[in-house]
Amino acid sequence: GAPAERWRPAAAHAPAVNGYEQLLQPPRMVCDVTYWMNQILFDLGAPAFALNTAIEATPQPQ
Repeated sequence: GAPAERWRPAAAHAPAVNGYEQLLQPPRMVCDVTYWMNQILFDLGAPAFALNTAIEATPQPQ
């Protein structure tokens, strides 16, 4: 995963939902806002998904 995901404990991850299980290897997601939005959309049967496009606020090496 992305560097920002590596420091999170295993308990902060869950099985991928709402179609992401078909895309991610391993099929796991960080339990962030996007995960919970996708869980809700899946539970509602909505024909939609959430995508987090935020850029991590970690300083980049020069």
